[in-house]
Amino acid sequence: MTYTVWMDGTKIGDTALELSPGEGRRAGIFHPTAPGLAVLPGIAAMAPALLDAGRMCRENGIDTEDPENFEGAAEGIFETTEGNRILEAAKLIARLELRGPGGEVVPWESLLISDMNELAALAGGKPGKSRGPAGRGGGDPIRYFISAKLDPAHAGGRRDRKRLTS
Repeated sequence: MTYTVWMDGTKIGDTALELSPGEGRRAGIFHPTAPGLAVLPGIAAMAPALLDAGRMCRENGIDTEDPENFEGAAEGIFETTEGNRILEAAKLIARLELRGPGGEVVPWESLLISDMNELAALAGGKPGKSRGPAGRGGGDPIRYFISAKLDPAHAGGRRDRKRLTS
C-alpha cells in the first residue's frame, strides 16, 4: 500500500509505511518528489533541532523527564536558537497531510521525516553508507525515513487541525 505526503496541495513524496513499531505507529522509507526535495531540508531539520535542544537542556541542568521542571523551562527553551529551529520545522510539519492508498486523509498525532545522511553525520558516521533495508548490503542507501503516530480518535475521518507531539 502506498501512502502519500502532501504540503499545501502539492505531493512531496510517498511511502509504504512498511514498519509498525507499536500500536498506532507506522514508519518506512520516504521517497520524495522533486517539489519534496525542495522543502525537505526544512522539514527534516526537526530531528537535529530536537537533539540539539536536548543537549542544551542537559548542559543547563534542565531535566526533560521531569514535567514540573520542564514546563517551567519550556518557554525559555523556545526563545533559544535551538528552540527557534524546532518551531520553524514544526510550522512546516503542521502543513503536511498524509493520505492513504485511496487518497483519503489519514490523521496523525505526530509525524517526522528524517534525513538519514544528516543524522549519520551528527552521530559521527559517514553519510551515504546506509546498508539498505534490514541491514542487508547492496542497493541504494536509504536517505529519508518517515515515522508517524496515527490519530486513533479520528480514524477514517478528516481532521481539521494537526497536533505536533514529540
